[in-house]
Amino acid sequence: MATKVARSDQYIGETNKQIRNGFGVYNYSNKFFRYEGEWQGGLKHGHGKLLLGDGSYYEGEFTEGEITGHGFKYTSCNGNKYSGQFVQGEMHGQGIMEYGNNSRYEGEWVRNRRVGYGSLTDARNNLYQGIFYENKRHGEGTQTYENGDEYTGDWVQDKRQGHGELKCQDSTVYEGQWRNDMFNGQGTMIHSSGMCYEGMWINNKPATVATKLVINIGEEPLELAQGEKFSIEVACVNDDGELIEDMGRELKVIAGFRYYAPKEGSSLFEAIEEIAEDDPIPTPYGYDIVPYPLTDAIGEEPLDEKLDAEKDENEAEHETEENATKTDEASPLEEIKETKMDKLDREKTELNNNEREVDIPLETPQVPPMTTQRTVSGKVVWEDIILAPPPPMYRPFAIMEEEKKEELDKKGKKKKEKKKTESDTDESSRPNTRTTKKEKSTVSVASTVDEKVVQLGEYVIMVSDTTNPPFLGVTLETAFALVKVEKKKRKKSKPKKVTPAWDTGRHIATSMARVKVENSPIPDLSPIPT
Repeated sequence: MATKVARSDQYIGETNKQIRNGFGVYNYSNKFFRYEGEWQGGLKHGHGKLLLGDGSYYEGEFTEGEITGHGFKYTSCNGNKYSGQFVQGEMHGQGIMEYGNNSRYEGEWVRNRRVGYGSLTDARNNLYQGIFYENKRHGEGTQTYENGDEYTGDWVQDKRQGHGELKCQDSTVYEGQWRNDMFNGQGTMIHSSGMCYEGMWINNKPATVATKLVINIGEEPLELAQGEKFSIEVACVNDDGELIEDMGRELKVIAGFRYYAPKEGSSLFEAIEEIAEDDPIPTPYGYDIVPYPLTDAIGEEPLDEKLDAEKDENEAEHETEENATKTDEASPLEEIKETKMDKLDREKTELNNNEREVDIPLETPQVPPMTTQRTVSGKVVWEDIILAPPPPMYRPFAIMEEEKKEELDKKGKKKKEKKKTESDTDESSRPNTRTTKKEKSTVSVASTVDEKVVQLGEYVIMVSDTTNPPFLGVTLETAFALVKVEKKKRKKSKPKKVTPAWDTGRHIATSMARVKVENSPIPDLSPIPT
């Protein structure tokens, strides 16, 4: 059958019996459309290209005048490019759509809509693989977010709803019920910080949530003796004081002492300012504090019993010396007495000089800090903790000692001037080289505190929420408690026997009395005859 080439204003191409058949170009009366491709029986059939006036076009298979089969469609108004199956001019079947906003869908289509299983990568590089309905995520699917989070579970109208599991990039995992794209219903979260919550959720928040920490130490302030160990319990509670059974919240306990700022111009100002210390911490007690060492790594007897024994021994020896001195005053051996007194005065003077020396250590020994603990059923207990000895040049103590020293030095200076005036008026009297106990308390000023035991005073215990990262972005407020350290009551030691000083006069009198008794006649104790 012969094929002719027909030419008209609308069609240029092959024909058969004056019917478009074969390859040809057809310009529609509506100038917006133009077709070039294969024809059969006057209908577009086979491979062809339909061009639109706005630049959009379709190129692919035609069947009996309709776009049916596999083809490619470009839409100029939005830049969408579709490659896949068509049925009667609509995207239907398997196909790939590359949207103008840089998102991409590959999967099933039904009448120009995403329906069935598919994979959608949006403009932010979020990837969804799962079931679609009416262009929306609907059914079971997995969404991988640009930040690395991954959700696997149920979807309803493009929102997470039903049961699902969310694995976050920071290792946080939530598994449970969802509604309206949020945690709603029964669910379990294992937080990246190690904290775990299992229970009811309402709009991404636990139904029962802790709002503060409470320290349970009984009546406040807690009274302790020097070196005494103690325990504290901390609970996570809500605004009504009800216990919230948090699991795995990390808590840290520290101690502090009242902050004293050094006076500018004092001898310790520059020395203390050069020592790196933490910033003062505000408290609800009306003053700031600086950290004080708190530990649970000291032995069974943190207050050295040897120190107590030595102190008892020194006190006993001091009493012995005082008694011996009093006895010597009644003794006729004045020369021996003067020698002992001179020695005692020399020892006291050396002691005072040693106490006045200031020794600023270059390094501060580190006390093992308290380890953090995690809550179990909303509670944490620290047992057998102790306020450790103060570090050398601990700022509050050093400043307090400096102020005390200045005050006592002023008193000592006044007494010295008064004593000098009295000695000038009485030149015939023997200078008193001894230092009385009362004077010693004025002259002797320790330049540093006792670094072997905790000092007496009021301390602050603080417990803070150090969960990192904070659970759901919320950190509980720090809890405070007062601890008062009092002097340790020591057992009274048995006083040592005091040996009286040698008294020659008394010894002679005793000997003469013994001789007199020995030389007296023995009375006749025989029975009287009847």
